[in-house]
Amino acid sequence: MKELSTRQMDFLGWFEKYKEEYKLEEIKVRDNLKEWRKEMKDIRLEWLNTSILYLEKQIKNAYLNDGELRKQHKPYWFRMTILEALRNTHHNEMLFTKYTHERLMLSNPIINVSNKIDIQTIKDNININSIITLNKAEFCICPFHIDKTPSMKWYPKTQSLHCFSCGWHGDIISFLMERDGLTFKEVINKLK
Repeated sequence: MKELSTRQMDFLGWFEKYKEEYKLEEIKVRDNLKEWRKEMKDIRLEWLNTSILYLEKQIKNAYLNDGELRKQHKPYWFRMTILEALRNTHHNEMLFTKYTHERLMLSNPIINVSNKIDIQTIKDNININSIITLNKAEFCICPFHIDKTPSMKWYPKTQSLHCFSCGWHGDIISFLMERDGLTFKEVINKLK
């Protein structure tokens, strides 16, 4: 095995010294990011409400003008030209639909993306020995083929499994999905 240089040893010593501080800073940054996302969501919702009201008014005015043009017995192509080119109604209708959908997504707590589960936290809290039995070399018997000797290796750093016989590779969530025939949501609920 290759020996480490003095520089590499210094780096490893420095890394070990500041590892805990780094973890604490990382937690602070994550908390600040969650707060910032919540503030941004509120600002975005306020902007969406204002934009939706404005677009609704523009579209309504365009169709009121269309009604006036109908009373004057203007041809269809002329009315559509007024609505599309001068009033930009089609674009406003698309924006209105898009903003209304986005407002629904942000305001509905069930659909809300910012409330998503932190998968990495769930993976970090998993006790691998409660799911599979590992030997001293961190190998286990692969459930995806007939295996007489352990051929599946657990890699704690990447939190993944790899079978050297059948070639299966994945994290613990995909392992449970494959082994137990569960959906992603069912596995997450099981691990929570």
